[in-house]
Amino acid sequence: MGERLVPGLHVATMVAVPIASSLPWVRFEVPEGIRYFSCAGLVVVGVGLMGWTLQHLRGATRPRISPVSPVLVTSGPFRFVRHPFYVGIAIVLLGTVVKVASVIGLATWLLVHLTITLWRIRLEDRALERQFQDEWRAYAGRGGIRTGSRRG
Repeated sequence: MGERLVPGLHVATMVAVPIASSLPWVRFEVPEGIRYFSCAGLVVVGVGLMGWTLQHLRGATRPRISPVSPVLVTSGPFRFVRHPFYVGIAIVLLGTVVKVASVIGLATWLLVHLTITLWRIRLEDRALERQFQDEWRAYAGRGGIRTGSRRG
């Protein structure tokens, strides 16, 4: 059930964080210039990471959990983190939270978006392990985002 539910929830959190960030109730104090430059920097880094990731996946993407590529991609950003696209999304969303200095947006990002993202990563790790077996276990053992799903 999770493999069908999580992708939709993941997308929903990408909408929920900016909406929650726009609520005016609680803001934290950050000078406007710092907010703008921090937001711009985070968005540029996040979008750049997402683009770099897509370049190395070469079209082997879809919103479902199961892998599309017949080979395990370990080049480019995958050398540093196992799920760089999700890291890029999280960085972009954090940029929107910083821009509006929203406590509610930050809480939504931390408690909802990151939780659903880690759930999705755990499911994808399992699917990748099923498809690539020993190759995946060797790759996953090198590092990256750890979710507790790796078995020793």
